[in-house]
Amino acid sequence: REAVAYKSPGFKLLYGKNDTGINRMAVTTPRNYGNAVERNRTKRIIREVYRNIKEHFNCNGYDFLFIVYKKDLEYKDTFRELFSICNSAGILNVSE
Repeated sequence: REAVAYKSPGFKLLYGKNDTGINRMAVTTPRNYGNAVERNRTKRIIREVYRNIKEHFNCNGYDFLFIVYKKDLEYKDTFRELFSICNSAGILNVSE
C-alpha cells in the first residue's frame, strides 16, 4: 500500500486508503522518546486531538499514523499543529 506523508516540526502524518470503509488512527513515538509515562501521556493527547478534529475529515476509509517527535506536549499547541498538518494534507473540510 502507498502512504502519503506530511511533516511539521515535531510531527509526521502518514495516511493511506484501507479496505474497511472507516477511518483508523494510530500514534507512535521513537524508541528514545522517554519513559513509558511520557509516551503514554503523549499518545493520550494525540488521541484526544484526533477525536476532536475527526468530525472535520472529508474522507472515509483511511488509516492515519501520527509519529510524534516533540516532547512536553500541551493540548492547545498540539491541536493547532495537528489541525494544520491535516489541513495541508487536504483531508479536512474547513470553512473559513
